[in-house]
Amino acid sequence: MLNYEELKAGKYASIFNDLATLRSQAAHPVLLKLIIETSQLDRSQIIAACAMAAAANFDFVKTSTGFNGHGARAEDVRLMAACCERFAVGSKDGQKMQVKASGGIRTIEDAVKMLEAGASRLGTSGGVWIVKEGREQVERSRSPPSVYDRRGSRPGLETRLFTDY
Repeated sequence: MLNYEELKAGKYASIFNDLATLRSQAAHPVLLKLIIETSQLDRSQIIAACAMAAAANFDFVKTSTGFNGHGARAEDVRLMAACCERFAVGSKDGQKMQVKASGGIRTIEDAVKMLEAGASRLGTSGGVWIVKEGREQVERSRSPPSVYDRRGSRPGLETRLFTDY
């Protein structure tokens, strides 16, 4: 996880050294993902975090833990995806970091919005329900509505299985 307090303080060298050390200790093919916690940062700080992650050869940048602030927002995912695209152009090997959107993704609509914004992975505790909603949408689009539609309601957070921390 990015030390966003250091980022806010402009301690870029310290942050980059930490990231580069992590990469040197976990060489490819080990995948590294930097959690940025976008809810705590402004646009320029998100760009700086993505730039340092790309320079340190990280594989992913992730929006948030989902436990501090608003979680994933489409505008942040779009910004991160644009950074990943841009930094890949200037890289030695042309490898592009990917974006993982995480936090607050609870419905099929949320998931689609994040994927359309540029996320290649999603972090969600509602994955099973999102897939169920997607399957139901496909089934409804293939057949006329039925009086026997048994679409169940989603249980509350206290009863769902949490799978991504």
